[in-house]
Amino acid sequence: MWSHILVGVDFTPATGMVLEKALELARLYGARLTLLHVIRPVEIPFELGSGFDFYTAGFMDEQEREARREMDQILEKLRQVAPEIPVDTVFRVGFPAVEILEVQKKVEADLIVLGAHKYNILERILVGGTALRVAREAPVSVLVVRRGVEEAQKSPLYLVPLALSEPSLKAVEVATDLARHTGARVMAFTVLPKLKDREKMQKLEEEARRRAQDLLKSFDIPHEIAFGQASVEILRKIKELHPTKVIMAPKRGPRGLVETILGTTTERVLRDAPTTVWVVR
Repeated sequence: MWSHILVGVDFTPATGMVLEKALELARLYGARLTLLHVIRPVEIPFELGSGFDFYTAGFMDEQEREARREMDQILEKLRQVAPEIPVDTVFRVGFPAVEILEVQKKVEADLIVLGAHKYNILERILVGGTALRVAREAPVSVLVVRRGVEEAQKSPLYLVPLALSEPSLKAVEVATDLARHTGARVMAFTVLPKLKDREKMQKLEEEARRRAQDLLKSFDIPHEIAFGQASVEILRKIKELHPTKVIMAPKRGPRGLVETILGTTTERVLRDAPTTVWVVR
């Protein structure tokens, strides 16, 4: 299913778990890895003048030397635990989301794996941080790894928010295929709008169950329905079930005003879920 995995490596405490998940997938699918580290450019809020160029150049050189030292340590560990997996490294200077997207195109990776970080309010509303931007703009699937839940979970569960459309079946396919290797359980979950008219809401539920039965006829997995706002109900289900992964396909089509300001359902789940989220394309 995956042949080339691009891994964002930032040398934070989350890097170990990101590499662990990328390595697990590379073993399962016989994929190669490309490890990417992005060095942020020096940002000085005022003009220093050309006489100070050597200061910033020297600082960037030191940043790159340190990054290469840390990457060499990672490569040595990978050679010890997985000598059969081909691994390349790439270093870029720039802004992480931009460089990740550019490198993905250049190396033709079909999956991006990176860690999640907490964002400030301005980033969450206007930009969304590296993981959110990559998940929004990448033409391939993106796995955003969060620390904590998977470490404590003894019975792995993959939760698949299902939009009852053909595109969302890709997420079911990924979840069930991965579950065959890991022994995890898979559960599909659909959120319908809450209507004031009870009779119309009942008919909507009946139609949704009929569609789900048709869509999931090739998959032996349970399916549940809830009513309300999609992102709120999905996050509530995550809190209730503590899934090891949420695997979902993003909505296709133009973004409305609310989605532009607050993000789509996928982006809101990716931003706020306390677990690993896989955005499938």
